[in-house]
Amino acid sequence: MAFLFLVALLVTSSSSSSHGTSALEPTMTFCSGQPPNFGSSDAITTGELTSFLNAVCGGAYGVAHMSHNKSWHIAGTNRTMFGVAQCRPDVTVPDCAACLAAASSHLVARRTACTASGAVWHDTCFLTYYSDRDPAGPFLEDEYTATVFNASRVLSPDEDGKAAVRRLLVAAGKKSTMSSHTCRGVGASTAAGGLIYGLTRCAAGVSCDDCRRCLRGALATVEREYNGSAGMQVLRVSCMARYESYPFYNATSLQLADRGIPDGLIGNPTIHGLPPAAQPTSAHPDGHTARPPDAPHLVVITSADSIGVLLIVFLVSGLAATCIIRVLITRDRRKKSPAQRAHAIDGMLKKTIHGQGEEHLSTEEEENGGRTGCQLYSYQVLESATCHFSSRNKLGSGGFGTVYKGTLENGKQIAVKRLKDSKRSIQELEREISIVSNLCHKNLVRFLGHCFQEEGRFLVYEYAPNNSLEKFLYKACFQSQKLEWAKWFNIIKGVARGLYFLHNEGIIHRDLKPQNILLDESFNPKIADFDLMRVYDKQKTHESTQKVAGTFGYMAPECTTGRKFLLSIKSDVYSYGVLVLEIITGHKINTFEGQKSESLVEYVWRHWMERRANDVVDSDLGLEGQENAPRQALRCVHVALLCVQSDRTRRPTMGQVLSMLNSNNDATEVMHEPSLPGYVVRPKAGTGVWLPCLQVQGRS
Repeated sequence: MAFLFLVALLVTSSSSSSHGTSALEPTMTFCSGQPPNFGSSDAITTGELTSFLNAVCGGAYGVAHMSHNKSWHIAGTNRTMFGVAQCRPDVTVPDCAACLAAASSHLVARRTACTASGAVWHDTCFLTYYSDRDPAGPFLEDEYTATVFNASRVLSPDEDGKAAVRRLLVAAGKKSTMSSHTCRGVGASTAAGGLIYGLTRCAAGVSCDDCRRCLRGALATVEREYNGSAGMQVLRVSCMARYESYPFYNATSLQLADRGIPDGLIGNPTIHGLPPAAQPTSAHPDGHTARPPDAPHLVVITSADSIGVLLIVFLVSGLAATCIIRVLITRDRRKKSPAQRAHAIDGMLKKTIHGQGEEHLSTEEEENGGRTGCQLYSYQVLESATCHFSSRNKLGSGGFGTVYKGTLENGKQIAVKRLKDSKRSIQELEREISIVSNLCHKNLVRFLGHCFQEEGRFLVYEYAPNNSLEKFLYKACFQSQKLEWAKWFNIIKGVARGLYFLHNEGIIHRDLKPQNILLDESFNPKIADFDLMRVYDKQKTHESTQKVAGTFGYMAPECTTGRKFLLSIKSDVYSYGVLVLEIITGHKINTFEGQKSESLVEYVWRHWMERRANDVVDSDLGLEGQENAPRQALRCVHVALLCVQSDRTRRPTMGQVLSMLNSNNDATEVMHEPSLPGYVVRPKAGTGVWLPCLQVQGRS
């Protein structure tokens, strides 16, 4: 893909010299001067800027969401550069490459003016770099904002037109901040002048919260400066919002993303229900008016003939380059080992600077909730961060690898999972990474990046300062700190929210247990460890599998008995019920022994049937002195028993679980009575003795 960018760069340069002002003339450019303490001897050179922008752009159309954020440390200096490249998700790879090549050339040509930072907005792409702050870092409310108007004709200058635009962009903005796959939303609405089309999008690496804040400011600008134009764009470094009276995006390309797209066309998860839109155009044939803050409006007119010629040139060049590249890549991949191929995962190729053999540039992603792709770490960076994977930094280990605590040069703490040797191919890991890296929820641990090199395979996650739930759950494990009931109840509900999100995304976790629930500095729970996750068809109630996967005690009966094991979201619901029972009782499922060797589930079930559920509540939960706490704890017992019912069809969904937990009323009056739990059979007639069901040994 980097070769495609170079081809596009050459084509762009020759086209620019031939045609002058072309369709690839930027919509808006922003530059800022020297940052504080930025000496002239440290000024970025043309070669450094070109190499950096090539790497940033090369990663954008090499990943599934047409976006990439990157940081590079310049060897021999104390400077780190940050960059973001992003294409509109409905454009083709050649068009994306051509647009970013033009944007890169534009910024390099203005290097002397853009010493601290530069940004270029085109119709179909966006490129920015900073040498004084990370654009994917903390959002600044006062960041640069520009407005661009379609001055060709009037849509509706009255309040009805303004209200229609507001509704459209607000709806698109909600989709941008709610989507786990990409911070982008599109839509269409009816106004007095006909249909209007809207799009909102946030830059790669911007968190969901910062995306929401940025779009809120952009929509406020639309509200304040709306003048009835047929189109308007609000351009910010962290986000953008746009509406037009013509279909400027390709809805068909967006819908292809859900169905599996062909090579050469990259899209994002579809937002259904849109009216059909025409193919994307590099510029609207009508004029646009551009106005940066505190500056007069400038009218930019483009030639339709020039646009047509350029589109033909880029189309032919792009198709030819794509064919050549596919042949070369196919031939090259056959020759390379899996370890060698791993260096170019997601199109983010290893880069060197000043022609050195060692890599001097490290890549990282700032802490955020919204990602449009994963980041590539070098082994040297991870080795240094973990003190050569010292045992002192070891956080834990499991069936798939060992986890270490790491600290990057900028002070950011990470968790590095060193995978054990397995039969899983690079392609299988890539598929899993592409799913996990796009999960954005406050109750899921954030996936930051990976490293696949000869030294091993590594996955990088956010670091949870309070370790796992297991550390605080069992009395025998941890005595020095007790949590109050409010924190326990927040953990119970937070795990439910995380599971509810996963199930809505079509993912079954399959290994929910205290060790896989991490706690941040505020004791907010985050579901971790997606090694056993399974993507399922939401149209089906269950799927069959011939392989047992999970941890006994937390696995539902249908996952451990029979010739074929049934897998569904209700399997996770069962695991969640066991987890809640462990929290409420303070006992571990696999070590608890009650009367006559009864299990923890049997123990709670017996007390429930005897109307003595209060007796199973742990005295260390901190219920004393809180009016609603005892009732909430009993409600949790009731919900947990509903979750561990033997009949999976009677178990609630996680949405129903959340509804029951959030109820302010006495839930015992409105919830169904639980039926027999899994692994428990009814008592013998006349004996009153509950008999445990024999558990089946796991098979590999």
